[in-house]
Amino acid sequence: LQTPSNLKLNSNPVKDNIKFTLSNPKRENLSFQIINQMGEIVKEGKLSNHKTSTNQYQIPVQNYNQGIYFLKIENLVEKVVVVR
Repeated sequence: LQTPSNLKLNSNPVKDNIKFTLSNPKRENLSFQIINQMGEIVKEGKLSNHKTSTNQYQIPVQNYNQGIYFLKIENLVEKVVVVR
């Protein structure tokens, strides 16, 4: 998987929140999924309220088991490591 230039994780591994910056020039609402190593979707939702074309977001993961997860935003994918 390639890391898209318009999606940047602020830190990885993460502990309580996945914090990331997303460039979205059209300011469109985008859907996201968090996927575990088994390929199961453990969370999904929408990213909205875009104030500018580049915004910061955070998704809580404090209740997730330690491991590797994938953050998928529409067709962008980034690997996230959750540590405890």
